[in-house]
Amino acid sequence: MKILSFFLSLFFIVGVAAQSQNLIKNSEFDDYSISLDSNKNIIYQPNHWYYNTKNLNHPIYYSSDRFLNKDVLYNFHPDAKLVEQGQKLNYISIVLLPNTQKAYTILKEPLKKDHKYHLQFDIKTYKQSNCLSDILVGFKDSIDFTNETRTYNIQLTFKDTSSNNHLFEGWHTISSDFVAIGDEKVVVFGAGSAEDYQRIVKSNRRKFYRSYDGGPFTIKYFIDNPSLSEVLNDSLIFHSIDTLNIGDSFVLQNIYFDFDKYILLNESFPILDGLADYLKTKQTIKILISGHTDNVGIKEYNDELSMKRAKSVVDYLIIKGIANNRLQSIGFGSEFPIDSNNTSFGRQQNRRIELKIVAK
Repeated sequence: MKILSFFLSLFFIVGVAAQSQNLIKNSEFDDYSISLDSNKNIIYQPNHWYYNTKNLNHPIYYSSDRFLNKDVLYNFHPDAKLVEQGQKLNYISIVLLPNTQKAYTILKEPLKKDHKYHLQFDIKTYKQSNCLSDILVGFKDSIDFTNETRTYNIQLTFKDTSSNNHLFEGWHTISSDFVAIGDEKVVVFGAGSAEDYQRIVKSNRRKFYRSYDGGPFTIKYFIDNPSLSEVLNDSLIFHSIDTLNIGDSFVLQNIYFDFDKYILLNESFPILDGLADYLKTKQTIKILISGHTDNVGIKEYNDELSMKRAKSVVDYLIIKGIANNRLQSIGFGSEFPIDSNNTSFGRQQNRRIELKIVAK
């Protein structure tokens, strides 16, 4: 218990230093209310989330508890088999084409002018979709959708790979950094019009696929774990290393890889550049970089993937001028989870890179 308590406090001090609190309420969609509609049907509504209508209707909500409630009519869950196996999977969906739905939530606090923020969320296509589109997320300073006060959109792009087919399978995380105009109070998922999404589709045909029956484009997504956090100075992380003892470790935030791959993405470079600069000023420090995965898939494969990801981090630090005798790498696969593997958020937490102090 003493070791666990230390780890949790260390994670708060170090891991949160690069990004502040999540400004999105009910980001895991686990908090919901139950009511009856005009026909006395049971309705599950995710708290703090709405569609942009005058009545503030709730978005289409897929709740494990709702699916398991035998009193609910027309019960359905896209991951019914996983829910029946005991996993808790709560998320919402939006349709972008042929019509355009917009799910929105009011932020915990307004965004600050000229401050940098990191936006990230998990996304999965619905099985009837025949497109995989980039997505627009909008920001507003009011919840008044009848009179557009001030609004702007940020386009989040799926990473191009040699084959996009795997993007139709399972959950994927997309993210973007941006600078706030200031005083934004509302974030809108599925911002823009149907014409905006048609323009995205037409601008890059190779990313999209026609349905087998030759019908029109359809874009429908599930969304989970949205996160919006202010990006703070990465150097704050490395100052905290001075307080650590040999054997202490922490999660190294903002390290990104493509789905099921071990090549570092460009978004990882700022934090690793900062780490390299810090290590150059602390010549006696030696570190161990460890890779970790969730428990999905074959153990041997996860072990190898985690090892290769840890080695990619070490290789990058060597390129940046850190002597290889100060660096070690190891892969633990799914052996040491820090959260539950029964939720998408927990699995995301378990897929991580850790840094351990070996010598000072």
